[in-house]
Amino acid sequence: MKKLSTVLFLALTFVGANLFAQTLEKCGTMHNHAELQKKNPSLASKRQSVEQIAQEWLKNNSTKKMTVATIPVVFHVVYNPSIPAQNVPDSIIYSQLQVLNDDYRRTNADTVNTRPEFDSLATDVQIEFCLANVDPNGNFTTGINRVTTTANDFSFSPFNNAVKKTASGGVDPWPATDYLNIWVCDMYMGGSPFVLGYAQFPGDDPATDGVVLTYQHTGYRPWDAAASPANLGRTASHEVGHYFGLRHIWGDGDCDSTDYVTDTPNAVEASQQICTLTNNTCDDAIAEPYWNGWDPFDMLENYMDYSTDACMNMFTHGQKARMWSFLNTDRVSLLTSTKCDGPTFINEILPTSSLVVYPNPASNGITLEWPGEFKFERLEVVNLVGKTLINENVLSAYAKYTVNTSELTNGVYFVKLVNGNNVTVKKIVIQK
Repeated sequence: MKKLSTVLFLALTFVGANLFAQTLEKCGTMHNHAELQKKNPSLASKRQSVEQIAQEWLKNNSTKKMTVATIPVVFHVVYNPSIPAQNVPDSIIYSQLQVLNDDYRRTNADTVNTRPEFDSLATDVQIEFCLANVDPNGNFTTGINRVTTTANDFSFSPFNNAVKKTASGGVDPWPATDYLNIWVCDMYMGGSPFVLGYAQFPGDDPATDGVVLTYQHTGYRPWDAAASPANLGRTASHEVGHYFGLRHIWGDGDCDSTDYVTDTPNAVEASQQICTLTNNTCDDAIAEPYWNGWDPFDMLENYMDYSTDACMNMFTHGQKARMWSFLNTDRVSLLTSTKCDGPTFINEILPTSSLVVYPNPASNGITLEWPGEFKFERLEVVNLVGKTLINENVLSAYAKYTVNTSELTNGVYFVKLVNGNNVTVKKIVIQK
């Protein structure tokens, strides 16, 4: 979609609350953004500055050969004990993290559904997500923070951020410099979804930074007809896109609006939970030099539309570049966060510094060496959502062990040496 001057950025952020009340909004990000700036007008100039800095970074840097970034995530599950369904199980959280990793690495099974005219534009964003295992105090955490509340729901959270504040029945965020905070709560009103999720753009208030998902649409739940057509975890993929600076693909306006990305076709409005792949609501052939006289269909398969979860399957190269421009500027501290580098279990038999793993990054195999006085029974390799992919017995006499990693796909994993309840953990990267 066409680029506009950053001077016009703020003109696109205010959408009337009356429209919000009349129709279901899949995303409340723009409403939250407008409310934040209404309460704190200085945020407007800060957002404009953050935008300009990111664009300057993008002018001077290429994202073609980026190494994979791993972002520590904490899920704050805020629930009323009298409504047990709000306290979603760990399995739902794990499935949500898996959807995020698949969608941002383009390992999702439905990439085959990308239409041929957009296939060359679809890309691996090279961002992965891991459940944090170190809390802000340096203690072990599962990355799932369960918090009880007396509130029945947080329907108006897109306007007051109540779920993000302990004082209003929610929970304060963990430091935004180290974690992507994702709150899971009830944002239904009278049994109907008021909003499915919302996020905060880079440069807004760090005291409320992160993503909020309504619990009914968190995770991969294809069996849940009540949550359809937003039951495959793509609400989170959409909102995390906002968190990294992406705008709605239709630019929150009409054909003259912008999402600050050139390789997403213009659209006159959101798809509103449909997947009509013949939609072509704006003429790009004349208006957009990028398309060189071609007028493509609306890109309903893009995660930043409002199409059905089953329709979504791609980010573009331009969207990747925009996300990385913010990840290297306003959100740069996340690149060096160590909140996923702690032990998976509290009991460590061997200091991590005494465990040598090479090569790292690896391709088809890794070798581990440790002092001979330490004995282990088993070696495991687990992915970012805790699923064990390799499980092998290790002879107690060994102080050196090689494991075949040829079946692992590119990404970040944890290798664990286990002796009873004692575990030593090391992060590894597979890069082929």
